[in-house]
Order: sequence, then structure tokens, then C-alpha cells
Amino acid sequence: MNLSNSLDQCTDFSCIFSLVKEAVEKTLDKRRVGLSLGLMSLSNHIGAFHQLGSNFIIMNRNLLEEVIKTEDIGLINAYIFHILLHEYLHSLGYASEEETRWLTHRITEKALGPNHPSTLLARYGISYV
Repeated sequence: MNLSNSLDQCTDFSCIFSLVKEAVEKTLDKRRVGLSLGLMSLSNHIGAFHQLGSNFIIMNRNLLEEVIKTEDIGLINAYIFHILLHEYLHSLGYASEEETRWLTHRITEKALGPNHPSTLLARYGISYV
């Protein structure tokens, strides 16, 4: 599975989130419907959050705006993919941060390749950006 080219073509959250769900389903054979995405100004140490049992993934508007300032669409999409994948895994019931980080890296590497910016984000953390 290589979704890298598809991710490069995405122009909105919906497209990227569809790829996240596809990557998870192909890797873990799990899927969840009925989630909504939102933006909110949060502390800079929080990329996003999903409250277990809720139907929302909330991304940090402040951090997203900083990434958007790079004007690098590949990096922007990689960042959004990374954040949405991590929180989508939480929405599937993966509560442990350690396990979720490991799965995020594994799925991203499988879906996008080992040297993709999203994989590097999963491997090295948000400081990579």
C-alpha cells in the first residue's frame, strides 16, 4: 500500500482523513464512522485530542497555523495525516500513548514509506517540523 501520491493530491481535511481511515483499515482491519473534526486553540504541547467515548477529534489550530506558514503542502498534509492518524487510533480504543505512538509509526511507514515526512513525524515527534 502506498498512499503517498494520494496524500500529495489532497486539498482538504476530508481527503486526508479518508486516507487515514484507509491506512488503518488495511493495516489493522478496524474502522470507525461518525467522527467529526474540529479546530481549537490549544496549548502548544497538545497537537490534538480525542476524548474517549466522544465523536470528535479536535486539532490544535495554533500548531496547524505554524505548519501552514511553511507553505509546503507536502509537509502540511504530512502533519495533518500524522495528527489525525494518532487521534483516530485513540477513537478506536487505543488509550495507551506508547502503543498509539508505536501504531502511528507502523501504519504511517507502511502507508507512506519510511522516508515520508509523516513517517519522520511519527518517528521523531513534532519537533521534526
